[in-house]
Amino acid sequence: MIAPEWLDPETPPWSGPDAGLPTLYEYVESAGPFIGRDGPAAYAVTAPTVLAPRSGSPLPDRGARTEEAAGATALAVVAAPETETEAELEGEPEPEREPSALRQLALVPEIEGPHVRMALAWAVVTVTAAVIGKFVLAAWLAVVALVAAGQVVRSWRKRPVRPTAPVVVFGAALIPIGTAVGTIGLAVAAGVVVVAALLAPLLPVSAARRRARDNSGLTVAFALGLGMAAAAPVIARQRGLVPTLVLLTMVGVYDASAYVVGAGASNVWEGPAAGAAFVGAVTLLVAAIFVPPFTGASPWILGAIAAVLAPFGPVAGSLILGERGGAAQAVRRLDSLLVAGPVWAAASLVLLKP
Repeated sequence: MIAPEWLDPETPPWSGPDAGLPTLYEYVESAGPFIGRDGPAAYAVTAPTVLAPRSGSPLPDRGARTEEAAGATALAVVAAPETETEAELEGEPEPEREPSALRQLALVPEIEGPHVRMALAWAVVTVTAAVIGKFVLAAWLAVVALVAAGQVVRSWRKRPVRPTAPVVVFGAALIPIGTAVGTIGLAVAAGVVVVAALLAPLLPVSAARRRARDNSGLTVAFALGLGMAAAAPVIARQRGLVPTLVLLTMVGVYDASAYVVGAGASNVWEGPAAGAAFVGAVTLLVAAIFVPPFTGASPWILGAIAAVLAPFGPVAGSLILGERGGAAQAVRRLDSLLVAGPVWAAASLVLLKP
């Protein structure tokens, strides 16, 4: 049989829902030998599946064309370019979100490093100095304040506006020394710091320091802030050894609790909340045991001052650092006393009897 003229051997592969099914013409050609035969025997004969010769090239198998079309479609899907969003995600890593202002200022505890050993050494030396006497305690805290002030000044050395380094360093160390003498000594030391901070920018300096303008406000804030934090236990020592130990215990318990809980916490407030809770436990113990000199509402007032204001100390410590990535171990030893220390010490002079 001659193929009809409308059948084009170059017909492209069929696609769509009927792809792979025989055409009407191919069906008739295959069923031709069975037409006109009766009985079951007709169906038992295996008919040849050879099609009639056609002019031109033979028609390629419909199933083969279907498989080829399916393979080409699969390759096209695999080789298809990814969406713009996916390409950007694979080509460029997703930028990290900028931490909030609270997380930048809050002290997030670091697990690495000898933090526990340093905290234990700090507690042992400070308590020993307090037991010996207020002058030894003042001398020890003056050394810590001097080192902390040096770390703060070093963190500001690349800023166009910075504090006057000598006044901050020696002024912070002078405050606890003057406090050991008494209230008058504290007032004299603070006055010397303020006058030195105002006069230091007027002195002739080198060209390098002339390019960086010294700021008297920063000088006074840093010197008095670090000095008063170091002087708080010395002020409490004027009411006896027990108030000093209670202040150091409350601050130490807060630091330890905030470190243990905050080191593995997902929120920055969990560590300070745990520290404040443990300060409350210490307050309950003080009110039950140290009735003199803690009488009446004095232990609860002083405990509330420590629990509420101690969390602001690490934030203040971060604020006074020009570059927070530098070393600030001495600053972190005093940061919990930056806000709570002076207020607690001043309240102890009013609430506790000598």
